[in-house]
Amino acid sequence: MSQAQPSLPENPPVLPRRSAGRWALGLCLATLLGGLSLSAVSHSAAEQARASSIRQDALLARIARLEARPGTANPEIPSGYRGTPATLAASRPANIASQPPREGAPTPIEVATTVARLFRTARDPGAPTPEEAFRVLESTVEKSIFLVHSTFVYETKDLDGSWVRHSSSTWGTAFVAHGDGYLLTNKHLVAPWKFDGELCALTESGDARVLTDTAILTAWPAGTECLDDKRQPILDTGFTTLRGTLHLVAEAPDSFALRAGDDDRATSVRVHALDNADLAVLRIDSKDFPALPLGTLGEERRLSKLTPLMTVGFPRGNGGLEGTKAETSVSTGVLRKMESTLHVTTPIVAGNSGGPLLTADGRVVGVATRIYSETLGIGIRIHHARALLEEAMTVDKIANAANVPPPRSSKKR
Repeated sequence: MSQAQPSLPENPPVLPRRSAGRWALGLCLATLLGGLSLSAVSHSAAEQARASSIRQDALLARIARLEARPGTANPEIPSGYRGTPATLAASRPANIASQPPREGAPTPIEVATTVARLFRTARDPGAPTPEEAFRVLESTVEKSIFLVHSTFVYETKDLDGSWVRHSSSTWGTAFVAHGDGYLLTNKHLVAPWKFDGELCALTESGDARVLTDTAILTAWPAGTECLDDKRQPILDTGFTTLRGTLHLVAEAPDSFALRAGDDDRATSVRVHALDNADLAVLRIDSKDFPALPLGTLGEERRLSKLTPLMTVGFPRGNGGLEGTKAETSVSTGVLRKMESTLHVTTPIVAGNSGGPLLTADGRVVGVATRIYSETLGIGIRIHHARALLEEAMTVDKIANAANVPPPRSSKKR
């Protein structure tokens, strides 16, 4: 049952003259106070408008100063600003939020990027933009990048029980991580048979076997002739395990996972997991190549979403080379998120695997490893690679001193 609403009496009582006077005085005071309150609100709104105008004028002045600075490209103008940088001081932006989208207007991401660049440059007028930094880095980083080719032989059982030989090869990237010639790359480049589900299934069923002793690794410095006229690898121009100038020093401990089998012969297959153990360390017999600086764990933790990143490598391997030289290819993007791995928009194509993920400061924060879509690449955080590198260098130096080949990997886990 709804509550009854109070109603005014039909014949309201007549107030005494003194009470009526007090009531009238109270009404006047209430009206006056209400007017003062409205006036205060209006005054507050006017102050906010003036403060906003001051901030806008300061923003315009900063853009104009940046535009006038010698050697600085014109910054893009956020949506809502009219005119060129030279005339911005004479115009004031309209309310961006209330404007309908105009044809050719910058996107919200472009606006955010421009504002972020503006305030970063305002804090440090000499700081380059990420784009400018990456252009400079590209030419210097290239000296530390290697094209990697691996090949191995495996056999499959024929119907008559005989073994038939096959060869398999793959291409990827590596980079110098220490001035003594140590390179970081992915394990699926140096031991691809561990990641091949079909081959693992055949091996488990006894229908195939991998001849690991036939594996040959070759690494060419960027800019080196690596292909002949028939587009076959030229081993003599690179560092290779076949000649003893390239060494597989270590692999991260194997981490196998069970996957559903592709046929009726097996219900599950042991295949190497796609995780942070997909790392390997190589060493070339040369100390002439500069090492890329590896980011610290603290630098990793300071990464945030939308941090600009660049990767350098050889997408599609030899298929991405139009000539016969190992010409690098670069791409940029941003960090989507960071958990146990780095999720990036930087394109990572087959052949980019093992390449560095760099910040605009030139620090390696990850190793490009795999891709799930055109805009979602996965990188292994660099502290995993750093730990493997330090351990591998210690073991390798002890082994070299004792003239004993170093173990390729740690105990399986």
